[in-house]
Amino acid sequence: GKNGSHKRAISDREEQKTDEGQPPTRKQKKGSARSVPVVNRLGESSSNANTNQDQQVGLGMVGAALGDQAVMANEEIRYSTLNELSDISNGAKDKRSPEVNLYCVVVSIGSRSVTTKGDWTVSLSVVDDSLVATAENVHVVCLNIFEKDVNRLPDVRLCGDAIRIHRARVQVWNENMQLLGARGVGTSYLVYRPRAIESQSTMEVSSPSRKCSVNSDEDTKLSQIWQWGQKRILSKPTINPEHVLTLSELRDQALSPEEAQSRDITAMVTSIFEMGTSQLQSPPAGYMRIWDGTGTRPYDPCLVNAVASKLEREGDPPPSAISRLSKLVKKLKESHPDLVDVEAVTGRIVNVAIWERSALEKAQDCLAPGSFVRLRNIKLDTCPVRNDGFCLHAHSKSYVTPLPDLSYEVIRLIQGEF
Repeated sequence: GKNGSHKRAISDREEQKTDEGQPPTRKQKKGSARSVPVVNRLGESSSNANTNQDQQVGLGMVGAALGDQAVMANEEIRYSTLNELSDISNGAKDKRSPEVNLYCVVVSIGSRSVTTKGDWTVSLSVVDDSLVATAENVHVVCLNIFEKDVNRLPDVRLCGDAIRIHRARVQVWNENMQLLGARGVGTSYLVYRPRAIESQSTMEVSSPSRKCSVNSDEDTKLSQIWQWGQKRILSKPTINPEHVLTLSELRDQALSPEEAQSRDITAMVTSIFEMGTSQLQSPPAGYMRIWDGTGTRPYDPCLVNAVASKLEREGDPPPSAISRLSKLVKKLKESHPDLVDVEAVTGRIVNVAIWERSALEKAQDCLAPGSFVRLRNIKLDTCPVRNDGFCLHAHSKSYVTPLPDLSYEVIRLIQGEF
């Protein structure tokens, strides 16, 4: 609702409550959700499923264990929209947080990390067509997810992925609406996206659940919300303009670390690599080097000697990044004829230290030289291996969101450079 008595969707920069934890000290295992091709088939029904919510094992837990279709095959599932969350919260008849089912589009992806209680957690910013977006005002809702097993987290890879959420709890934090997903709540997820990030010819459904089935109606709904999401992120910003940060603003520490952390950077990845052997007691997991066409040379030096030598031989950015960027510009010239072909790039290249091993693995899986990324809630601080320089730091509370080529911020970046 929009009147003063109703809670609102949070703006894309407002703080959300999470169960804060320290980065894990043990080596984390790489996990991935189960992916299956989209098929038109009905889920299996189970006559043994106990649908009595008064039992100690409720519908939510049974649904999470057996798959939503097994429990709800004969029930009509009611779906809500994000702008209804305040009314749903206000209308709750008891102190227990109400549960909702939603179809949404993910616009920001937090880092996977471990809380002090040992749970895996990730935060996603989601939108749907009920939230009005303009060029000056972007509203999102935060979904905070907690699971004992990293493999139970939804495998969201790219801004624009569609997600179906069942049994998420509606919460209010600082007068803002947010969602909670957890094993104890029985929350389940389906992620709908292209099978290959570079191509949209084949779609797939990914689910942490052991049983993953999509009937024809769900297939249609997931396809519709995904297609809406692609139009949304192409035509409207996914971040508020006042929070945009360019690499030129970091030159000579023009911004304080606090100011830099409250802003968002959209940039092209030029390289991403592991730290390797280090004499540091607690080194970062790896580094990413980024470029956005602003700032002046010299580039920030590469902080891993073996990679630095390779970049000196091949070029920085490497030919693979220039080639991919050139192909994108040629594609965009069909609708933006003023663009010029890419022969070389100007501007500054900056280092980003990635501290979470799981975040580095996710970035290596979803990003490549020439692809684009948005960084949020990052720190500007001294380099871990150089006391005379600064770099950006992506930590456990940072958002590292891969962006599709055809997105509002990426196109604005390219228009400003070419």
